[in-house]
Amino acid sequence: MSAKTIELGNSSISMQTEKKVDNLITLSQELVMENPKKALALGKRAYQISKELNYSLGMAQSLYAIAFANRNLSDYDKTIPRLLEAIDIFVKLEHEKGEMKTRNLIGTSYFYL
Repeated sequence: MSAKTIELGNSSISMQTEKKVDNLITLSQELVMENPKKALALGKRAYQISKELNYSLGMAQSLYAIAFANRNLSDYDKTIPRLLEAIDIFVKLEHEKGEMKTRNLIGTSYFYL
């Protein structure tokens, strides 16, 4: 931790924790094809931390990561509800890319039902 980070106080701690969430989500996305169970666990951890921080973007992205892992595990009954939760958050945040990716995965998931 640099001196500048320490001087920022509590906000730097939140930023570091949000960065941890972002890193967990990235790792989940990287592992989802080869190890969807591990990706699912990482997504759930990211969601838990995001919720504690009230980090809306982290919640939406981790819900998407959870849903993607569930889809790769062929657990479609858990996929759709997580995606619907994620899309609500992405819409509220006006995060078009997240909304688009989520809608796409919803369509793909319905195809496999």
